[in-house]
Amino acid sequence: MNDYFGLWVMFVVNTTDIDDKIIIQGRQQYLLACFKQEHTAEDDSVSDSILVEVEAAFWYYIGGNLPSLPANTTLDTFPRPWARCIRLLTRVTEHVPQIVRFVEEIVADGFGYATTDGSVYFDIDSFEKTGHSYTRLGSWNKNDGALQADGEGSLSREYQ
Repeated sequence: MNDYFGLWVMFVVNTTDIDDKIIIQGRQQYLLACFKQEHTAEDDSVSDSILVEVEAAFWYYIGGNLPSLPANTTLDTFPRPWARCIRLLTRVTEHVPQIVRFVEEIVADGFGYATTDGSVYFDIDSFEKTGHSYTRLGSWNKNDGALQADGEGSLSREYQ
């Protein structure tokens, strides 16, 4: 882009690490509860040496079963052709307050709504009523379930 069009382009790699942190925390709590149930002494305690061993096993499990961008990742860890293009490496967890404000603005503008469980959803109908279009790739893809699932990543599930 720089050479051909003379445009300055900033390449940013953004990692959505917040899901990883929630998954890790949930899995850790579950595994610890299971372990305590099987290894708790009469006084409801678990020895420190066993906890250290369990923590090491947990991180080994996470490393093999939850691929993600490690917290210590830098631009130097990317393959050479990519690294020379990337100018900024960010993580979602570094920008949570800004994301919360942005979502609050969307809701205040009438384009989002909160549910009783605390989730916030984008109201596509309200957005389209103001003359905007909201589709993936083009209007002909509006009801394409595969594209909708693709946009949801690991949260997608089979529609019945």
